[in-house]
Amino acid sequence: MPDQKTDLGTTLLTVKDMAALLSVHPKTISEMTRNGRLPLPLRIGGPTGRPRWRRAEIEAWIAAGTPAVDRWMEMTSKRTA
Repeated sequence: MPDQKTDLGTTLLTVKDMAALLSVHPKTISEMTRNGRLPLPLRIGGPTGRPRWRRAEIEAWIAAGTPAVDRWMEMTSKRTA
């Protein structure tokens, strides 16, 4: 479960939140991001800033079967087009 500080009405998930949600180690989240296995995060503080993911997007990604990033981007661009 996301930690209480992050879960106070925010819609952004930290690496720690993502790890808890997916039942993996936080380092696995970083690896999955680098390998294109997670939706792209927002970067708080610029391109090298801390990653954050939109909760609604991650929930939709999980519901879609956790597709690779390229497939996910195809799927979501069709929804918004």
